[in-house]
Amino acid sequence: ALVARHRGWLVAPAAGEDTAMADEITKISSPFMGEGRMGVGQYSRALRKNMTDAEQLLWKHLRMEQLGCKFRRQSVIGQYIVDFVCFEYRMIIELDGGQHASKKREDVSRDEWLRSQGFKILRFWNHEAMSNLKGVLEEILKQVKGSPHLIPPPQRGRKEKMRQAHGC
Repeated sequence: ALVARHRGWLVAPAAGEDTAMADEITKISSPFMGEGRMGVGQYSRALRKNMTDAEQLLWKHLRMEQLGCKFRRQSVIGQYIVDFVCFEYRMIIELDGGQHASKKREDVSRDEWLRSQGFKILRFWNHEAMSNLKGVLEEILKQVKGSPHLIPPPQRGRKEKMRQAHGC
């Protein structure tokens, strides 16, 4: 979902989005852009509540570090909301429905900006996630294993250092 900027990052629903989502969006008003608009955080929460079937299916396998790293869903990065992101490996997973065929230009500029921020982007079609989930998960796992671990492991705590210093 693209995000518009006005005194901070705000989101407007895209044309052709799910009508349930549009109904929920119109109930919320934002002091920044008037009736029918919401802040990016509110929109991100609404997207988490109204995930597509493909997103729900993939999330069941990404959540709770099942692939060895922590993924977040419908997260805000800059001016965009991404479907899934692992900040540890700077990896974004996007599931695209039919609406993305007509939004190639927007997706290209969005992907360029996200890559300039150091993110790797994996895109899958919704029908691919639904019909070939094992293949999608294998590709994600392959990319995770092939990516450098960007966040160093936690340092020892003060108590542990004290115990080590005193031979405990």
